Amino acid sequence: MGARGKPLTKGGFDKMFRQTIRAAGVEHVAIGDTRGTAVTRLSASGCTVPEITAITGHASADVNRILEKHYAATDTELALNAIRKLEARLALLDSPNQAPNRLPAPDPEIM
Repeated sequence: MGARGKPLTKGGFDKMFRQTIRAAGVEHVAIGDTRGTAVTRLSASGCTVPEITAITGHASADVNRILEKHYAATDTELALNAIRKLEARLALLDSPNQAPNRLPAPDPEIM
């Protein structure tokens, strides 16, 4: 709602957004940046791409592009999870009692 208790128009929302970021001392931020931030935060919270698209309105390809550019390459937890999975797979292959095509059950701590 706007200052007069009426629904905000797009122009009214844009004006309020600009005033808010200016008051906060933030520079070089556009309204569209908030949707990208939502994509990365939803992904970090465990949401799937289809879930993210349902919330943000992005196409799946756009969500994947945002995640590849701004999130996946810089998230150390994702990298650690990948290394743990690789190590588990290698340990399985080194085990004489395991079939090479059989993966261990997922560790809930890693997921």
